[in-house]
Amino acid sequence: DNSILDDLLDLYIEALKDDILLSDGELSPTTFRNITGLALRANRFQWVSNFIHLYSEKINEKYRDNAIYFNTARLKFYQRKYGEVVENLQKVTYEDIWYNLNTRTLLTASYYELEEFDVLDSHLTSFKTFLNREKSLGSRKTHYLHLIKYVKYLINTNYNDQKRLQDLRQQVLETQGVVNKQWLLEKIDTLIK
Repeated sequence: DNSILDDLLDLYIEALKDDILLSDGELSPTTFRNITGLALRANRFQWVSNFIHLYSEKINEKYRDNAIYFNTARLKFYQRKYGEVVENLQKVTYEDIWYNLNTRTLLTASYYELEEFDVLDSHLTSFKTFLNREKSLGSRKTHYLHLIKYVKYLINTNYNDQKRLQDLRQQVLETQGVVNKQWLLEKIDTLIK
């Protein structure tokens, strides 16, 4: 519910001021990521930029660089600076499955936005191979495979074939569990005349 984003963010801001979110003087990368995501959805881009700069120092040094690069990439994505998204994501190390999946997902959208369709096609093949080898995902794997399938379908569709685009839109709408579903629908909608 977007109507409560600002209220939630205000609670986080108060908790940050009072050091409530710190454990042994450190902010967890997960909390850092959650606050960033909430503020981005609330369109508070300057605040996010300041937050990353000021609060990244409170993240354990072992996790700090990944947190900075990944969350900066997310900010750049919301600002539609897709080249900078790719630059930042190339510096993220895949120390855990979460960074791996979300970096690949952001790269998928960024390559599409940059119209780097050859790179995107190769990336999607690599992403699918990774998913098929990864045993820890359980049913969530299918959600990412849906994204790959529909993005491949989209980039291989003649954009003048409005019927095919309408069919794709309907398939995406009806499919349960598609990662980045809203973004994907927006991309399809821009092509439907």
